[in-house]
Amino acid sequence: MREWLAHNVDWAISRSRYWGTPLPIWICEGCGAVRCVESAVELGLAPGSDLHRPHVDRVSLACTACDRTMRRIPDVLDVWFDAGCLPFAQTGYPTARSDEFQESFPPDLMVEGVDQTRGGFYTSMVISEALFGKNFTRRAIALGHVLDGAGRKASKSRGNVLDPALVFDRFGADSLRWWFYTSVPLGRSYQISFDSIDAVARKFLRPLWNVFVLFDAQASWSDFEPRLWPPSLVESRPCLDRWILSRIAGVARSSRKLLDEYDAHGASLPYQPLITDLSNWYVRQWRRRFTGSQSRPGDRPAGLWTLYEGLLLISQLLAPFIPFLTDAIHRSLCGRSVHLCDYPDALDALQDPGLEETMAGLRATCEEANRMRSAAGVRQRQPLFAVTLPAPGYPADLLEIVGHEVNTRRVEVAGSALMIDSRSTPDLVAEGWARELIWQIQAERKRVGLGIQDASIVLYRSGSRLESALAGFRELILDETRSVQLLRLAGDEDATTCSIDGETVHISVRQAARDAVPAGA
Repeated sequence: MREWLAHNVDWAISRSRYWGTPLPIWICEGCGAVRCVESAVELGLAPGSDLHRPHVDRVSLACTACDRTMRRIPDVLDVWFDAGCLPFAQTGYPTARSDEFQESFPPDLMVEGVDQTRGGFYTSMVISEALFGKNFTRRAIALGHVLDGAGRKASKSRGNVLDPALVFDRFGADSLRWWFYTSVPLGRSYQISFDSIDAVARKFLRPLWNVFVLFDAQASWSDFEPRLWPPSLVESRPCLDRWILSRIAGVARSSRKLLDEYDAHGASLPYQPLITDLSNWYVRQWRRRFTGSQSRPGDRPAGLWTLYEGLLLISQLLAPFIPFLTDAIHRSLCGRSVHLCDYPDALDALQDPGLEETMAGLRATCEEANRMRSAAGVRQRQPLFAVTLPAPGYPADLLEIVGHEVNTRRVEVAGSALMIDSRSTPDLVAEGWARELIWQIQAERKRVGLGIQDASIVLYRSGSRLESALAGFRELILDETRSVQLLRLAGDEDATTCSIDGETVHISVRQAARDAVPAGA
């Protein structure tokens, strides 16, 4: 813009076009007198008459200097003149709605492509400065060009434009919207491709939707009704629940600040790690509340309430960015369109920076312990004998998370360094085999189409060594796989074959009767 202004020349505002906003200048056929007309009324027309070409060309005026006829010159105004006049022309200023114009001018924001430096931006500036001595907007955003995969400007004439309808059909409109928000900072060009939009759907939209689907299934199975849960459940939430709500509130605060500054790119970026934390960390721990042997009284309702509240907040916070997915989630949760809600505000009470810092340290500790386990050659599903943490002061429910994440029988807090005890016992090895079998059964449940609420019957056959070892973990297998029976598989039945520690195992999973109650439920 600076370069354009530095080398500026006079702007010829007239154009020779068949249709458009006419130059309001009439010239006398006789003496050449010139008259600039300011309104339809001055032409003898009713207010609101169509003043475009060719209609206005039929209107003639009497010359007051020589009594001859005055006719309008045939030219129309440059269409960018129309655009530059928009802020006041839309209100009818100065002949109408003057107060409304004064209150809204200059507008808060003007957005145009970078190619409108000499179009929208320049003409708005010239007209605003000429008429009002003010800048044309309080803030301006110049968006970059859309480029194809080879870095060339997308153009219909070149044939390198992605068909929006095809993009919407394949990925949804929200995927394209989110890609534009997050791909590059404002002002840079957008290099678009099907693969880049697909990545947005896979890494952001689908995980969010999958979390909602999981909640919806568990809520339906548990007959969850948020209006019936007492406030005491909310007040005594476990650390994990308070942590995810604190994460949501923190992201909302930082994003809202950037939205107030019209930085849609910066405002969108914190949501990707939030959804990753929600789907990859919170929900992984959350699922355990619905496994009978590991859930405590109040765990299920508190977990359902927290995820319900969290999904409501997230759908409201993301509604301006991805309006369709968020509306589907919000309507399903509370029966109301998200776009009829106020934007979330005053979430500071949910924030707990100290807890977020503690959780970040705990996660880093779990990752390091699992690296140490791998270096020691201990399989992930075989429990460790013990893990010793260097940091005291973890609440009991966070120590339980460490136990689950690292898969250890004991979590101790002592010493000055993280240590793992990788001693192996026959019992630990057997539990490792049991957990391998659980993982295979879960995969088979998914393959045959069982939902998380469906009880199952498991049939399996293995060698005597594995059979003997698994006998002590029968209840664990039933509980973790939502099964009502664990039976021997006959030799002539169809089954899926897998290997556990070098031993062949045959597995078959069937849906149990609808009224069957799985172990631990």
